[in-house]
Amino acid sequence: MAAIGQSTLLQALGWAVFNSLWQMALLWIAYQFFVSVFRITRSPQRSTLAALLLFAGFAWFVFTFAIAATDAAAGGEGYAGFFHTGNTVLADSMNTLLPAASVLYLILLVFPVLNFVRNYRYVQVIRRYGLSRAGVEWRMFVQKIAAGMGIRRPVHIWMSELITSPVTVGYIRPIILLPLAAVNHLNPSQIEAVLLHELSHIRRNDYFINLLTRLVQTLLYFNPFVKAFIRIIGREREKSCDETVMQFQYEPHGYATALLVLEKAAHVPKHSLTVAASDGKKSEFRQRIEWILGIRPKPVFSFTRLAGVIAALLCFAGLNAILILKNPAGVTGGTDYSYARLPLAYEFLGDDYDKNVNASIAENATSPVVNHISPQEQAPAGAAVAATLPGEQEDIVEELPAAHDQQYAYISHVQDVVPQLNAAEELQVQKALEESKKVIGEIKWKEMEFTIADVMTTTEKEQVKDVYVQKFTNADWQKMGDKLRIAYDRIDWPVINEQLNYALAGIRLDSLQQVYTVALSNLSSLQKEMTKENQPAIPDTDITIQSIETKKVQLQKAIDKIRVVRPKKIVRL
Repeated sequence: MAAIGQSTLLQALGWAVFNSLWQMALLWIAYQFFVSVFRITRSPQRSTLAALLLFAGFAWFVFTFAIAATDAAAGGEGYAGFFHTGNTVLADSMNTLLPAASVLYLILLVFPVLNFVRNYRYVQVIRRYGLSRAGVEWRMFVQKIAAGMGIRRPVHIWMSELITSPVTVGYIRPIILLPLAAVNHLNPSQIEAVLLHELSHIRRNDYFINLLTRLVQTLLYFNPFVKAFIRIIGREREKSCDETVMQFQYEPHGYATALLVLEKAAHVPKHSLTVAASDGKKSEFRQRIEWILGIRPKPVFSFTRLAGVIAALLCFAGLNAILILKNPAGVTGGTDYSYARLPLAYEFLGDDYDKNVNASIAENATSPVVNHISPQEQAPAGAAVAATLPGEQEDIVEELPAAHDQQYAYISHVQDVVPQLNAAEELQVQKALEESKKVIGEIKWKEMEFTIADVMTTTEKEQVKDVYVQKFTNADWQKMGDKLRIAYDRIDWPVINEQLNYALAGIRLDSLQQVYTVALSNLSSLQKEMTKENQPAIPDTDITIQSIETKKVQLQKAIDKIRVVRPKKIVRL
């Protein structure tokens, strides 16, 4: 036991493991701060930020281990002595306990390492055995879409008997594996959407990033904030790939039904080193389906996120409190720290930091508090602030009670002014509104009923239909009509008509050019056939090789003239 306590590597590992808790907690708080303050809503940005912070935390862990090992090997007092905690009794206790904790960490590390190796061997098995060649149409589809997405590596697609959900394995030579049993229940459009989802994983290099994140999770298996980062990366990764599928204009209900079928078939646990199309927990999977179908829940205050932030703050403060205590009385050294210093976080400021902080405290204690608000900026008590917005009612501006020192004007509500349209324009709006009612009330419900036919019972479908009809009946159609009138009034019709005329002119010229081109091709074929048969003319007609040549020259001149007068830019509507 004494030999273990004197091991410099175990001491350094213990300090690195201990500090990785507050380090990852600090980075997780930073993620929540960046997402909230800078309003990062796009899934690719969120997953990239989470991955960068996770890798930065792992690099911080390695850096801490390297510094502690270097200091201990040089005969220092260990990690605490290197960073001058000032509490020698606590430092001695930590240097005694942390090597034992390191031994426990290494013993328990065997289980996540074995799990990582097992997953790696599973990936090697499914990419070699139980494979059959996919259809030529799917191979051509993958090659075409991969080239269009800018994927330079060759992508292969195989049917597999060993998996129950589509997965992507490999980074240098990526392979898309489709489950042979589940694919038989999908139509071609749904299979294309699933393949596009997997190609999005390949373009994002998700397999390689997933491999690195699982390696970090294996080494830092004890850290709950590492698991939180990996959960965020996985959720935003799948959402980003779903966004790519939606950008290719695939039918949302069909794609959602395909994911439901695949999730129902995936009755075995997914392995962590593969990137699956229907990965995630049930709650996260339900959120994916709702997002794909366009269901946007109202934003509510997340108590879970608040609890996570509070837990991270407590972890950050509590673990650092062990090292930022003052030097206890009676301990040799006599160093009296007048402020707390976090280990590693502020050490780079240097020894002059103590003097600067003490001088700043003394200066602030003697400096008077100055109010920098000028007399011109101070509003008299009870002063009324009035303003009228163009096109709005005067009661929009309200006032705070006169008991306040300053008066503020704020806008309580803003309403768009509904324009007065003429009879023809109003008729167009009414037709558009009626067509919208027809589409939403009948066509959309038929599409929805078709997509949920395989996943819901008759009773459940009747309940869904009742809710759908109720929502449709309670819709504010008058408000929708007012919005249509506002949008109709804002359209620049002269510009639209000019663009339409421009487009129609181009379409006419395109049609005429196509007719002339087909006629020129037919004349060339006829001339070639007559030359081959050595016939200078067709009997009983005026068609000769010379007349055909003359007509070809005339058609070519007409085509050249169309190309000259054809608009250079046509607006395609």
